[in-house]
Amino acid sequence: MHGLAQLIASDLDLERVVQTVTDVATEACGAQFGAFFYNIENERGESYQLYTLSGAPREAFEHFSLPRNTAIFEPTFRGAGVVRSDDIRADPRYGQNPPYSGMPEGHLPVVSYLAVPVVSRSRKVLGGLFFAHEERAMFDAECEAFIVGIAAHAAIAIDNAHLHREAQQEIEQRKSAEAKLEMLLGEVKHRYKNAVATIQGIAAQSFPGANREAHERFSSRLGALGKALDLLTTKDWDRIAVADVVARALAPFENLQRLNRSGVDASVGADNSLVLALALHELATNAIKYGALSNADGGVRIAWEFTDHERTRIRFRWEEFGGPPVSPPSKAGFGTTLIDRALGGAKGAAAVQFAPEGLRCSFEVPL
Repeated sequence: MHGLAQLIASDLDLERVVQTVTDVATEACGAQFGAFFYNIENERGESYQLYTLSGAPREAFEHFSLPRNTAIFEPTFRGAGVVRSDDIRADPRYGQNPPYSGMPEGHLPVVSYLAVPVVSRSRKVLGGLFFAHEERAMFDAECEAFIVGIAAHAAIAIDNAHLHREAQQEIEQRKSAEAKLEMLLGEVKHRYKNAVATIQGIAAQSFPGANREAHERFSSRLGALGKALDLLTTKDWDRIAVADVVARALAPFENLQRLNRSGVDASVGADNSLVLALALHELATNAIKYGALSNADGGVRIAWEFTDHERTRIRFRWEEFGGPPVSPPSKAGFGTTLIDRALGGAKGAAAVQFAPEGLRCSFEVPL
């Protein structure tokens, strides 16, 4: 029994499990033929009955309907207990259900009869094992006990097979959903890129008198916004790793190899990730034009850390060094205004210092 239990339990294919159980049990109890009728549910939750046979060809049963919940079969399909009879024809419940008054014509001969319900751990009736022989008194108490044991192991194996099948269906559904999401993200990405190109065209037509540098600044900022949006469609919709935002925002400037980045492992919300990407883009652009990246010797240190134990905010520090002397501009530029208004917040957590040795900027971002 132990070896049989291991054999059954190691197989997660439902059809093979029930056929193995039917074959082994039929041979073990010396039945002329045995059958396993079991219930399954399809993807729509509809229940129907299948069966396996052993000791008899399948065509011997194909023109008969599946067993009904008659007086003989009812205890098994209800899980009420074992039915064992030396001569089922002598049982008072036999032949009491129309349209038959006994065995249907052409049915394999059944005299000795043994039926054992297969019940799951949740007490759900999974089906029943049925055995027959044309001679009397072929199934004794020892045989009954053996089949009851097999039925218990079969119930565990069927439960496992059901769980495996459900898990496979869930995996397939998840793959299908992910494929649809990937298609949707691709469409979103395509549409916003078209929208960015349209906005750039509208700007060129709306401000024909603007100089080339103004157009380039606007297009560059719009491109930075597009890259940040692109990051949102390749990761989760609602949160982005801070390191990814920094890397994407500074990607156009990486060939300088003078950007030193370090920081804690954290993620930021979608809205703040866009503002953060634009702020870093502005700082890097200004550093190339006027600051530490405008010569061959300067560099930039970018660092971020948590501001509190609860890890609800991070503080960014942008420090330039080795560039030309810095002096405050006559008026606030786009980058300074963006940092002050969008990232400074009511607490005034943003600060820009035009130190002679290099620009110093710090700001906080809610997580």
